[in-house]
Amino acid sequence: MSRLLELLAWVEPSKAKIAVIVGISLGIVIASGKELARTGTPQQAGAIVGTAGGAAPNGRTQVADAPSLAAASAENGSTAGTGPEGADGNGVERLPGGRAEAGARGTGAARSGPGRGLLAAFLGGSASRDETKTDGGASSEGPASTAEKPEKATDPAQFLDATMEQYIRNELLRDSGLRKAILDTGEAIEFTIIPELQESVEKELKNWQPDEAAFVAIDPNTGAILALAGFEDGRLSPSRALKAEGPAASVFKIVTAAALVQEKNVRPNREVCFHGGQRGIPDALLKPDPKRDTTCQSVAEAMGKSSNVVFARLAYNKLSDNELRTYAERFGFNRAIPFLWPVELSRMDVPEDRNEFARMAAGFYHANMSPIHGAMLAAAVANGGILFQPQVVSSISSADGTGIFALKPRKMGRAVSSSTAGKLTRMMLETTSHGTAAKYFRKSTKAMSGVAVAGKTGSLSRGKGDSARNYSWFVGFAPADKPVIAVASLVVNGPKWKVKGPAIAKQALDTYFSQAQAHAAASRIASKF
Repeated sequence: MSRLLELLAWVEPSKAKIAVIVGISLGIVIASGKELARTGTPQQAGAIVGTAGGAAPNGRTQVADAPSLAAASAENGSTAGTGPEGADGNGVERLPGGRAEAGARGTGAARSGPGRGLLAAFLGGSASRDETKTDGGASSEGPASTAEKPEKATDPAQFLDATMEQYIRNELLRDSGLRKAILDTGEAIEFTIIPELQESVEKELKNWQPDEAAFVAIDPNTGAILALAGFEDGRLSPSRALKAEGPAASVFKIVTAAALVQEKNVRPNREVCFHGGQRGIPDALLKPDPKRDTTCQSVAEAMGKSSNVVFARLAYNKLSDNELRTYAERFGFNRAIPFLWPVELSRMDVPEDRNEFARMAAGFYHANMSPIHGAMLAAAVANGGILFQPQVVSSISSADGTGIFALKPRKMGRAVSSSTAGKLTRMMLETTSHGTAAKYFRKSTKAMSGVAVAGKTGSLSRGKGDSARNYSWFVGFAPADKPVIAVASLVVNGPKWKVKGPAIAKQALDTYFSQAQAHAAASRIASKF
């Protein structure tokens, strides 16, 4: 229940009661843990989430106040109140067909049906997959059972994958362009997911069959999720996009550049001369050597070509540990990301050793990042410096069309000033025009003709031989001058490379702008009639 209270705290106070009503009146149901463990799909909707309010005899919904909800949580020792077959932790007796009647503590009727799993996540998701603490001391671990220890299948990652399978992928993509799921009681949930984009990315991932991969697209101006896809263990697995298992690699150079620009007034056209650094950064490269420093690049060019020595040397000579840490946290590292499903913490630690600090600033380890966080980071640069909370539900309306919930952008804070964001954009444009991703973006398709993409690649390997894991990143946004989409693409290859992150991102952007043009053309035709 503490999860529910945390989520309600993110909603405007005037909307908090409405949010509780949504969860109760629509009957939140989580897919059966046993079925998920066996198949990974929500074929059975068994356990009803306990709530502290219910349906009154006159059909209206009763809503318990926050203290009552907290008390109920403390009494049964759960965060979501999920119970065993037969009754839930709040005394709800389940009847055939998914109905429920009030028991000892009298919660209201609930029915199973399409979309219930998503609503369970909508009101019962957690702030972070990592077991961190909130400001109020509440744990951010996942829901726990009131009577039995939950099956492993109740893991939120599996729940996300199952929900996407049943309610996003199947229901939305069945009719191209449909973005709503209609519940059996008539209520409608409208998602932010763009079906054509989601389908296109998933098709690419299935075609390439990488060891692991994930892709996330976000509206940089609202935080709305436009696509969320993943591939793991030989199958589609959207939850991979929420894992921060891999290194941020050279994507972290965006953070370093932000600190240099905003704190030390380092300009994109500042020239730095250096040598070496292609395969590492020995200590000797961190200090100027006029005789050997014969390669010169502007900071913008260094961003585009991901020149390690330039960023390591600038950080070594100009930034303090605290300055780099501050900007990393402003961009979301070491912070819980509020979302409907748990997002692993993107951990970052600043080494005490100054030489290792310089290498870290250039992207050599010490920072992990989830793909959804990568998209958020790119979106923050795109929109002028604001980090938005990701959201996947656009609206919820009742059977008679009355609005119950509508997405509103939720700020997590300002990462950088708009001026700094503009300079970072200028640097990131070098990546796709003359830098490490130029071969993917130099040739424009018809859909992207005249669309400039600002981005950053990252690549880093762990292990050797047959156990090698090669991480390939691309984060970016487009159009660079007026962004409408921010993306993050991560591909993890084994010893044999199959595809890289920029290739998946480029294909997704092609699809997005192709659809945008098609919709614009259809609107123009419709306006003539």
